[in-house]
Amino acid sequence: MTIELYTHEEKGDKAESRRYARAEFLKSIPELRPDCITDLRRAGFLEFVYVICERFQTQLLTGAQAKNLTGKQAFISLLIQAFQKTASGGLLNQSIGDLLCLTFAQFHVIDAHILERQFSSYEQIQEIDCAQTLCRAIHDWSTKWHLDADWCREHAFATLRNTLSDDSLKWSLLALYCSPPLRSIYTQAISSNASDSVDNRGLVAVLSEALGTLQSNNSELLARGWQWAAIEITHALLWSRVELNVKVHGNNGDPKRFHFKWRGIDFNRPGFNPLAESQARYRRHLELDFRLILNERERIVLISLTKDQAKPYLNAALNRGLLQRFRKQLDQHIASIIKQTVKRTRELVKIKKRTQLSRNLKWTIDYQLYPSRTLAEIANGIVDQSVVAKAIDDCLGLLALHKRPDAKRGRKLGTSNRYPIVLKNLVR
Repeated sequence: MTIELYTHEEKGDKAESRRYARAEFLKSIPELRPDCITDLRRAGFLEFVYVICERFQTQLLTGAQAKNLTGKQAFISLLIQAFQKTASGGLLNQSIGDLLCLTFAQFHVIDAHILERQFSSYEQIQEIDCAQTLCRAIHDWSTKWHLDADWCREHAFATLRNTLSDDSLKWSLLALYCSPPLRSIYTQAISSNASDSVDNRGLVAVLSEALGTLQSNNSELLARGWQWAAIEITHALLWSRVELNVKVHGNNGDPKRFHFKWRGIDFNRPGFNPLAESQARYRRHLELDFRLILNERERIVLISLTKDQAKPYLNAALNRGLLQRFRKQLDQHIASIIKQTVKRTRELVKIKKRTQLSRNLKWTIDYQLYPSRTLAEIANGIVDQSVVAKAIDDCLGLLALHKRPDAKRGRKLGTSNRYPIVLKNLVR
């Protein structure tokens, strides 16, 4: 979703330029660095499933089965239930994907709104005892990929939650894991020389394969949840605009409309919003609209004169003086809006224009998430390395993300060396 940024914004993490950049940064990672999402799936998805199973085991497991089990025990019980259901019809043409599909279909009993309310954020789950392993996994993942910031960990957690609550998850598992067949896993296990009973050997082999599959190298399973979480950042940005407009303009957040009425002309347009556009842009837009109306009005009169020679011809322009009158009223409207909002916009800051944000975010991902990649490789001889370095520093500052620790230290681009007065005197 491409949006045009406002001209002014709040400071800090509420700044819409920061929110927008974070959303675009995260949306680009699946394409540019899919291994990052694969690693999150391997490190955190199963741990998140265990946490959910422990919290909602009474809903997921019926009767005597739900007796203070750990999350892993509860999930294995769900796998066993699904296997028994699958085996009752024979294992012919049944894959590990079928087993996982049936297992995760049982999670539909958990209401998505309740899930989001009880597991609202990464910050909140750090207070839950059974989620400590999950929190460590998310934290380790973020530091490994140089995404060492709370907002990145929040995004990772939202990705896991969105994936589990997505109705399409079970079908994704069915499509992604059409092999190996359950029959081959089961028969190979029971034909071994293990000391366990035949049934146990087969079941343990199937369960091991299922758990291993959920930790395999595949980014597709979390891709939908990842993008969904990134889009939620954009939606939050748009909602914050509503709140900001209400704060600045009062009422329902809309500035007073501009209304110019003169004889047969009734020109009514949305009022000037200093948050959304500059005075020059607003004035140009409205004046062009008004002049088109004037031209059309005069064109109609002139056509009627050419068709009817008996009508008197007026030598003076039909709309003489109207444009000047319009401009004067428009200036008054803009001035009144500024006067009304100047106190409420005092704490806002002007948004810096970044015409190459998409390119710069791509460079940032190439640099931050590929530790072995140098500035020279990213520049690729097309641009100067200093341009790439400056763009990456700007993006990392905008995102509020620490530069990867192996980056060479040096003075900030655009600054000069500063020496103590004593050293300066020695040089003279």
